[in-house]
Amino acid sequence: MLVPTLCQAATGSAAVDTWYVRPTAACANNGDGLSYACAASEGASGAFRDPSNIIWTSTTGVDDGDTLYVCGSHLDTVLAVGTVAGTRTLPITISFSCPSDRGSIRAVHNMTEALTANNWTNESGSLWYLSVASYTWKNPRRVWVDGEERFAADAKNTLGTRIGSASAPLSTWFYDSGTDRLYLYAAANPATTLTSLYSLVAGNGTCAYTAMCLNSASITDIEIVNPILEGGNFGALYNLGPSRVEIYGTDTDDTLCEIGKDSTRGVLFSDTAGNGTGTASYDLSVHDCTVDQMIPTGFNGYAWEWNAGIGDGVHLLTGTIRPQVASNTIRNWVHGAVTISATAGTTSVTDALVEDNAMTCDNQVSYCRAFGIAGTAIGQAARNVFRRNLISNASIRTQINGDHNVIVANIFKDQRPDIIYTDRTESIETQAGAAVSQDNLIANNTFLNNSYAPCISIRGGAEGTVSGNRYLNNLLINCGGSTYTAGYENVALSVQSGAGVGNNEFRGNLIYDSSQTNTVYYKATGKTTVAGFQAACSGDVCSGNLSSDPLLMSETDVRLRTTSPGYRAGVGTACLDYRGRACPSDRPNIGAYQSTSGDPAATRAVRN
Repeated sequence: MLVPTLCQAATGSAAVDTWYVRPTAACANNGDGLSYACAASEGASGAFRDPSNIIWTSTTGVDDGDTLYVCGSHLDTVLAVGTVAGTRTLPITISFSCPSDRGSIRAVHNMTEALTANNWTNESGSLWYLSVASYTWKNPRRVWVDGEERFAADAKNTLGTRIGSASAPLSTWFYDSGTDRLYLYAAANPATTLTSLYSLVAGNGTCAYTAMCLNSASITDIEIVNPILEGGNFGALYNLGPSRVEIYGTDTDDTLCEIGKDSTRGVLFSDTAGNGTGTASYDLSVHDCTVDQMIPTGFNGYAWEWNAGIGDGVHLLTGTIRPQVASNTIRNWVHGAVTISATAGTTSVTDALVEDNAMTCDNQVSYCRAFGIAGTAIGQAARNVFRRNLISNASIRTQINGDHNVIVANIFKDQRPDIIYTDRTESIETQAGAAVSQDNLIANNTFLNNSYAPCISIRGGAEGTVSGNRYLNNLLINCGGSTYTAGYENVALSVQSGAGVGNNEFRGNLIYDSSQTNTVYYKATGKTTVAGFQAACSGDVCSGNLSSDPLLMSETDVRLRTTSPGYRAGVGTACLDYRGRACPSDRPNIGAYQSTSGDPAATRAVRN
């Protein structure tokens, strides 16, 4: 990275300015940043050369009301936003839609030292290692050999084997954190055949672990428009402490904003310390973006979560207040499309709004869930709203911990079995873990086609408390599988026994499977019918639940016909349906739709 000198000072003004930054390879000299052309000499009129030369100062540099264009492909670098602040009326805009020269940041490192034979040591047989001790962020996390991504082993002695299943690719690299060595599985010295080796190792520069970062509570009112952010040892975009930062795309199909390719995490929002002990971030948002890890299709049949170490599309970490994640396409994340983690420190994740997102997983992606909420104490993960999201092809359960969270009008469909964890394929689970799961509302969701596990599972036992939760007006169709945990097979709703499970409310749900009669597992009663569940109900509220054919519009159109037993048969609760219509306050439909009219596959723009 280049360091600006005194002769390179920008000459901006107190007025609104437009700035440009171009890749190091594009320009020979660093300019004043005020024009797209390359500077004829150092400090002359022309674009900043590399993001490290951007001047972030009031009046003479990028400040409130200004627009900074990121132009061209910036490789093996990071855009670290300086300590600047826009205002609510004059935000600072960082746009990757540079006229005729679309911008991108790719934080993937070219390990040129791997091309020198003397840098490799043969430990034994096919085990060759390269020292990564000189890097600050030493774990490669993802490795590309000659442009092709390679699969990692979970231990040195599993190199050259298939991990997780017989269909997994051969594992060919491993990082040993005890010795700071990158191992490759090769018949001969890798340098004799390599043309390139890339990974996510990183040096000691500011925010070197990511492609773009904002890391001061003094940073406010920033708009990041149509970014392309790839790579990053810890993730593609980190926001630690700044408030009122908006990340968005300007098209209707989420393709102009691309975050997370070849990374380990897409977007992280947290406090200044990143661990619950710093100054919290407020009012952050990401919308109309594609957040995709881009896992190769050849990585089918493996347990990626063992290897990537991180794996969330949008991670709302402790110290994030009122964030919004809306109208995005989030896919192929090996832990969760959206994850709320409030399990450390004293700050919280509260009042998040996650709506209108399409969350999906390709078949080659293991341990892929839609979303998860985790809080270790009352109030730490609380009052967060997940609504009107479309979840498809997930392989691991969505997990609801915390308290007073709202899960409403989402569609969960076509759950698939996980490659490794066949006992974690519930569509959604309320589970305390080491904390609490209390007073959450799970209402008016539609669950369709999970032939591997219950669509709704409640589990507590000795792990914690699951109480005060309300399960209202949910539509469960074709849920439950014969390969699920023994004793709980073929049920759509599972309520397990346990000292911490009780005082929950189950009302107005419709559970139907044409091939099963006993569709509920309820505590000591075990498997039973919906009617039997209601009769056996003890310590909970169970009423108005139905088991008749819901009479959908079609097998793929999950709206109810007006003749459906679920039509206007729910219990009153305030909500918006999947298309944004208000639920009737007295007798709403069961499921995610409140109307039989209009296009059931309406775009987010129509629903909004």
